[in-house]
Amino acid sequence: IARNEMEIQYDHEQIDTRNKLIEKITFNVPLDQLTSTLVEDLAEIVRESPGDADLFFNISSPESSNITLMSRSVKVRVDRHLVRYIKEHPEISISIN
Repeated sequence: IARNEMEIQYDHEQIDTRNKLIEKITFNVPLDQLTSTLVEDLAEIVRESPGDADLFFNISSPESSNITLMSRSVKVRVDRHLVRYIKEHPEISISIN
């Protein structure tokens, strides 16, 4: 096995192990940043990243208390696409339990 192939295999094994340990992912989104585009983007990412972790959304507002929503039908995994999206959108954060 070539070195690059070993690195890729190791990387995939790391991601698989990490995803087995993740039980819950919460997207934290401020209410004033919640747009239809953001919702559509997150829906697409979730569809592309099926997994075993429970999916929650925490919507926060300075004027009122936070609202937490749980998806009963969709579970997700952390992958590069999801991480890249979060890095590109600093208004969103994720909590992993």
